[in-house]
Amino acid sequence: MLKVFNVFITLIILVFGFLPLDVFAIANPTSTSILDVTVFDSVSVTGDQLWFVRYNVNYATVPSEPASTTFSMAISDVADTTILYQRALNYYQENIISIYLTPAQALVSGGAYIVRIAGNPALFTLIEGINKATTTLAAGDYYSGDEVTLGGYMLTQADILETDWGITLLTASGLLNTTGTIYFTIAIPGLTSIVPSIFQISSSYPDVETPGTNTTYSSTVEAHRGPNLDAMVSEWASFLGTSKSWVSVGFTSFICCLLMGVVYGATQNTGWAVVIGALFIPVAVWMGLLELTIFILIVAICALFVGWIFIMGKSF
Repeated sequence: MLKVFNVFITLIILVFGFLPLDVFAIANPTSTSILDVTVFDSVSVTGDQLWFVRYNVNYATVPSEPASTTFSMAISDVADTTILYQRALNYYQENIISIYLTPAQALVSGGAYIVRIAGNPALFTLIEGINKATTTLAAGDYYSGDEVTLGGYMLTQADILETDWGITLLTASGLLNTTGTIYFTIAIPGLTSIVPSIFQISSSYPDVETPGTNTTYSSTVEAHRGPNLDAMVSEWASFLGTSKSWVSVGFTSFICCLLMGVVYGATQNTGWAVVIGALFIPVAVWMGLLELTIFILIVAICALFVGWIFIMGKSF
């Protein structure tokens, strides 16, 4: 039995030994460079930052491997010993990328931080200028993130890319067209809400003020309920495990049905029974037994119901 087991193990080793193994290899680019780097302070909220880079990972033939697995943008501390933030690139060749930092993440404005576009160390032996490009920021690389400054900068970058790529990114009026919008929002998520004015198509939402309400009458009729009636409603609500509003609706409905039964028994007329029962509803509101908002809702539903019956009756 042991011999059979040893033979089995040997066969497994031989089979897996001859299986082809995937080797992930990618050639070096011709060059790697940082063409522009800028940090914008307070773009969406006070204290946040947007770190923007225009780069070029220059390949004569674009690799089949996605750029997101091979190259990244990184922000390191001033000593260049620790990577503080990092994001994978979306594309090879000349393109743009950004890293957004919340106020809690933001770095000291004007600091001499290191920004780097570099290949994955697991895939490349990193060589400056070949598969790595490094820039040390200066105070002049930091700008205000207001819409005019940030928007103007982005349109300037779009104009540069439009010339270098030979692709139309701007409209005749100088705004980002559909193609430009795609590239810039991939590189800078949320840019449409940060600087909507630079886009050919943008959306905005009007500020709608909440209308003021006058609750004087509602409070007055509620006060008519009195302590005894209010105590009864509260106790029933506690006993049934529901709200006082539902108990009020229940009491009002019960009294309405009782009145309709009495009127119908005396007159044998359903019309008068319904009218008398319905008339108790505004009385219940005045007594504070039924809330004014519920009364308005009942009236609206009845109006819709009557209108529907009238329309359907006319239709048929």
